[in-house]
Order: sequence, then structure tokens, then C-alpha cells
Amino acid sequence: MSSYEENRQIHNDLLVILKKFDDICRTNGIKYSLHGGTLLGCIRESGFIPWDDDVDVSMTRSEFNKIKRVLGNNNDLIIDEETNPFPQVWLEINNREPVWLDIFVWDYISENKLLQKLKIAIMCFFLAFLKTPKTMHLSTNSKKYTGIKHIVICLIYLLGRLFPNGIKHSWANWFEQRITGNHKYIHRSNDLYAGMKLILPSYVMDEYEDKEFEGEILMVSKYYQEILTSSYGSNYMTPVKMTGNEVITHALARKLH
Repeated sequence: MSSYEENRQIHNDLLVILKKFDDICRTNGIKYSLHGGTLLGCIRESGFIPWDDDVDVSMTRSEFNKIKRVLGNNNDLIIDEETNPFPQVWLEINNREPVWLDIFVWDYISENKLLQKLKIAIMCFFLAFLKTPKTMHLSTNSKKYTGIKHIVICLIYLLGRLFPNGIKHSWANWFEQRITGNHKYIHRSNDLYAGMKLILPSYVMDEYEDKEFEGEILMVSKYYQEILTSSYGSNYMTPVKMTGNEVITHALARKLH
């Protein structure tokens, strides 16, 4: 199978998981928004960015708690909260390599700049503390962090290995919902550092609308422009191809799962 055919197959499978997720959310009155490259592709191309090979959604904490309960009773989509800092929903189709959907959760954060830095520092600690052998393997192979940063991550990871995954995630979950201020601002507390530090007004996840994505109708935040600008800059309509490291990491994730 050519790389084009393989990527097209991945897109087809990703569309299946997106549609299943959307159906479950609409049936249960749960609000979500396409996110990251999936949202960018929706707005810019009404579908997948050609080289994208995973899908992202985001939702508020209250909506995430709802979908978590629903997916716990679903035998088709499998939610995994313990092997990554952000929950992933996995789907395997006809014994092909599985595809996944990342869920990024918006939590409140203080309006105080120092308290913002404190919360983000705590959550950065948990990014390394929550690593499993699989995700540590992915980080090492992607070579995203080198030198002193890599050493610090390894030391925190080794410390985390002393505790069960469930306990570590319950601690992280507790901190994600603290230092909330007066609820004027939100951030993605379970994102990687680049996304976690992006703080937006809480209203950006208050209203939603439908958008076409590969011929399907899916949900996005009504304020998608503010969300995309915060992540990609005001020129987000100009394509920038995913790096080689991201491609390698995603391919390894599918095989290791």
C-alpha cells in the first residue's frame, strides 16, 4: 500500500471514530469542539489536513465527566486515561492499526499571573510524572527533549514509577481543578506545555455550532477563531506541515497500542 493510500485509510478510520464520538455526544446532550489540527482542517479545508493522522477534540471539565461515564459503558470506543496525560479514545477496525481521538480538557485558571505560572509548573511536573514506559519510549524516539531537559524528565519519570498509575492520575486530576480564580479564564490543563500555557476567556467554550467535516456535521466552538489564533497565530489559514518527529511519534503510538 502506498503512503497516500495508507494515509487515506487512516483518515477513513479517523472519520469513523469522530462520527461515533459525535453520535454519542449528541445522544447524551454532551458538548465538545473539534480541536487542534482537526479544528484547523475543519475551518481551512472542511476536512482533514492531508498529512494529519490523529484527531483532537476539547471539552470543559463538566462535559468531560459526562462523556467519561458514557464511554465507560460503551464496548466500541475504549477510553484510556492512564497511559497519557490526556485521555485517548481508541478504535480498532478490521484488525488494522488502531486509531485514536485525543480529549483535551478545559479547566479554570486564576487571573493572577503568579498563580497561573504556579499551576502550569505543577502540571508540567505531572507531564513527566505520569509517563509510562510506552510514552517515555515515544518521547525518547521523537528526540523532542535533549540535554538537561531530558535528564530532568527522566528523573521525574523514575520517581513516578514508584506509584501506581491510578494514584498518579488522581493526583493530577485534583491539581487540574485547583487554582481556578474567579472562573474568568480557562486553559487546557491536561495538554502538553505549549498548549497548557495558552490561557483564554472562559466564554470561548460556552457556545457551539455545527461545521462540515469530510461530508459529516461535527461540533466546534462558536469562538473557534480565538482558539485557533491562540495556537497557530493570526495566519492560521496558511498551511504549515507537521514535523517529521510528530509523524514518527504517531506511527509508533499506533503500533505500541
